[in-house]
Amino acid sequence: MHTITSLLEDRGIRPPKVSGSKGGEYASPCPGCGGDDRFRIWPGQNNGDGSYWCRVCGKRGDPIQFLMDFDGKTFPQAALEMGKELKAKPLVRRTGSKKDGIELIKESKSAKPDILPNATWQGKAAKLVDHAHEQLLELPEQLAWLKNRGIDIDAVKQFKLGWLHANVFRSRESWGLDTIRKADQKPKKLFIPQGLVIPWLDKTGRVIRLKVRRPDEVKNRYFMVPGSAAMPIATDVNKQAFVVVESELDAVLIAAHAGDLVGAVALGSVTTKPSDQLSRVLKKSLAILIALDFDTPGAKPFARWKT
Repeated sequence: MHTITSLLEDRGIRPPKVSGSKGGEYASPCPGCGGDDRFRIWPGQNNGDGSYWCRVCGKRGDPIQFLMDFDGKTFPQAALEMGKELKAKPLVRRTGSKKDGIELIKESKSAKPDILPNATWQGKAAKLVDHAHEQLLELPEQLAWLKNRGIDIDAVKQFKLGWLHANVFRSRESWGLDTIRKADQKPKKLFIPQGLVIPWLDKTGRVIRLKVRRPDEVKNRYFMVPGSAAMPIATDVNKQAFVVVESELDAVLIAAHAGDLVGAVALGSVTTKPSDQLSRVLKKSLAILIALDFDTPGAKPFARWKT
């Protein structure tokens, strides 16, 4: 039986208390993407089991989700380790095949659906993306910085990259997000920092992920806007070869220079696993090239991808 605190202690992480929010908030490095204090836990939540949230890779949840996110366990495995009894049984379907005259029965689990932002969030994000894109097109210095990274003006327009001159604060409710209250019970604002706006649009043009690359002097440079879809996203699922990278900007770079040859998969975080839908696409491909960051956080996922 685990709590969020004990799971971190098993990894040698003992986070100090940083505020009294939600009964006590503690900060530490993220077990997945590292950092110094980007990982926040609230031990008093979930009847003492605790909850967590990484401000960079966006992972959040209870101890069961923690075991799934950072130990690679399935839901049944994580629930069993937590001492939870599973009441629902796997769906069963007939395969239609027979062996020695006996029809085979195979357990089949429904695919995990990609969880997309709600319509209100998508509408607000689309307006912000349009505004930020117009701003970037008028900033020669920022366009030159992107070009030096291999992302030219055509790629900027294709992926609707943008720029925010200042931090943005909005009510969470106006974006269709749940209300979160601070220690003084005042509602917490939705914060979107100044910097390079990196949206991700699906094939219908809906914004489903919104990241901001903050200035270099900021410790945690990549900020995932709350409400964004956390699953990995591919630039083109109709390719026969894919390059798997961590950041969306790397995926944009690959699409700009080799989009006619390969699709790029942006994980968003090295610990993120492909959804069932994307896994099916990758399994049918002729080649998968793994290009995760060459550092400690990237080592464990790389070993998993090799298998």
